[in-house]
Amino acid sequence: PRIRQVVAMGGARREGGNITASAEFNIHADPDAADIVARSGVELVLLGLDVTHQVTATPARRARLSGLESPQAVAVRQLLDFSARTEAEIGMGGPPPMHDPCVILWLLAPGLFRLRPCHLAIETRSPLTLGHTAVEFRTSDRHPQNALWGIEADADGAFDLICDLLERYP
Repeated sequence: PRIRQVVAMGGARREGGNITASAEFNIHADPDAADIVARSGVELVLLGLDVTHQVTATPARRARLSGLESPQAVAVRQLLDFSARTEAEIGMGGPPPMHDPCVILWLLAPGLFRLRPCHLAIETRSPLTLGHTAVEFRTSDRHPQNALWGIEADADGAFDLICDLLERYP
């Protein structure tokens, strides 16, 4: 009752999973805990792969960081360059998604994201689909809304915010 809201990066719906065909890593790592949170009644905002795959560190976005010389900007640029190389070598081959930063971006500027009310259920038993996030937008008495699911992101706006924040450092 003391927790107002939980905002997390986790899950996948239309994008499919990144650990199994339908499970995203964070939920797959502890589906029982995710299930408890989903059923807890706490206000839940979930930014899954459907949204984080929209916020990518394209070459043009990474190039914007080259003029910023604060230690923080240099570290971010190095991390994103590493992610781009890793994605090219062992990932899907496109620009790297910025999964975890989406949570902070949403907390700072929720208007960058579009959320949709849903009923969220987590698969905890099936070996084939363990950690799958069942996202149902057709809520009902039987399947009441228990989460807000990220469906769209303003990727350019998100990266503008990142750059603006990094420019503030000396």
